[in-house]
Amino acid sequence: ELPNENEITFFDADYALNKNKYEIGKSYDFIIGALAYYASEPESKGFKFEGQQAIDFKAKLGEEPEYDEDGNVKPIEFSTASLCSFFQVGHAPDEAEFITTVEDVSSVKAFGKQFWKFDVIYRGSESDETYIPTFVLKEDENKKLNKATQIQGLLWVTGYLAK
Repeated sequence: ELPNENEITFFDADYALNKNKYEIGKSYDFIIGALAYYASEPESKGFKFEGQQAIDFKAKLGEEPEYDEDGNVKPIEFSTASLCSFFQVGHAPDEAEFITTVEDVSSVKAFGKQFWKFDVIYRGSESDETYIPTFVLKEDENKKLNKATQIQGLLWVTGYLAK
């Protein structure tokens, strides 16, 4: 459970060492991080419904469609340019799909490889954010990662018991 009472699932890297310490119902502090399999700019920064799709969408909301001066149905447009999301769904509970805007990025070296380090935001609400330090190999589509760039990808969330 995060400080904002939202829950996150992760792989406990030291579970084998600590399993005898854990008690059901007791709280523990963990250091959380993630390894992204990839991080790339989204192909699309939004979508729109036109014509019958716009009419159907408005109907689902219980609203009437809007029309322009020529009598055509006005399209409904959605921008995802500033979207921030973190979804833990699927077959592996410690994996997550994410989309975020890079607020800060640095280069680090580990295991003889170069990685980008950036934060993925887990947002409970506008004023309630948790930052998950995330690393991705500097190769292929990850060769260039810039501040203020929107990226998406798939990551593995891992952690260990804080001492």
